[in-house]
Amino acid sequence: MIDLFLIISLVMTGSIGKYKILTENIRIEQKSIKKYLEIWKENKNLSLAISVSNAERASLIKRKDTTVIRIRGFERSILKKQSRIKKLTAALSKLHQSSWGRPFFSGDTVTVPSDGRYGLRKILLREINELMSLKTDVLSLEKRKHQLEKSIVQIENLVVNLRLRLNENESELARLKFAYDTAHTKREKIGKEYYDAVIWKIHSEIRKIHKTVFEKHNPFRLKRGVLLRPVSGAFMRDKGISNGVFISARPGDKVFSPEDGVVKFTGHVSGYGQVVVIEHRDGYFSLIGKLHEISVKEKQAVKRGHIIARVAPLARAPYVPVYYEIRKGTRFLNARLWLN
Repeated sequence: MIDLFLIISLVMTGSIGKYKILTENIRIEQKSIKKYLEIWKENKNLSLAISVSNAERASLIKRKDTTVIRIRGFERSILKKQSRIKKLTAALSKLHQSSWGRPFFSGDTVTVPSDGRYGLRKILLREINELMSLKTDVLSLEKRKHQLEKSIVQIENLVVNLRLRLNENESELARLKFAYDTAHTKREKIGKEYYDAVIWKIHSEIRKIHKTVFEKHNPFRLKRGVLLRPVSGAFMRDKGISNGVFISARPGDKVFSPEDGVVKFTGHVSGYGQVVVIEHRDGYFSLIGKLHEISVKEKQAVKRGHIIARVAPLARAPYVPVYYEIRKGTRFLNARLWLN
């Protein structure tokens, strides 16, 4: 229930209008983010279905290609058999037309010389049987090929429909996110002194869903190109360390964390000077070097824009180079493409 003392206080201070705006906007937030979560889960299932369907389609295409290769092989064998049968038939015909093998008389005896017609007929019959067997195999393979093609078309149609549904959901998610952000911005302008037990309960539910949708399952690779520069200067020419970039900073400037993470190491590293190593999500690491005063400790959680150090306050040049590199595990990434 709404806190009675809060209502009385709001009426007495003339702030009931703010409470009404707060209630309306947090209800919009709650409704939008719940619907967002529902569609987001559906999209995960759709993406999985598309991935599985594409894998099955690739497998069917591979089987179809193998079947086509076998058909081509059988067709070549059939052509060879037909050519051989044609030659055997011609040879057998010549034997029939020749006088060789006809009986002839010599006195009171009749002699029939042996010829190759019997053996040739056996060979010809065997070749014909093999030809019929090859044709039967080809028909069977053609039938299998048509079945595979039909299955491939069905899967392709399924993937098209899944993608259409996914695109529709993405549009709906964008609409819901806009409604959520608008209501959230309006609510944030109202102080938390107007919150009652019901508002806090809804707020807790929204934060839980927000963390599930927008934080836990948001891949860090999507941060490419939007990481915060540790200092606000321009990129400088490489000075020998080719795995990262140097960014110009003014003496005494603050150095910021490029993204949320946990500090894994602080200290001196040969060639890098004083460094801070921050572990982000999904196995990504940021290394910021050439620092002066480090203000964070190991195992400390930091947010995007958190001050982690300062640049050397005294320098002869008008700028000081700050080193930055980003890794995925032990693999170096192009830092210029990741920073904003």
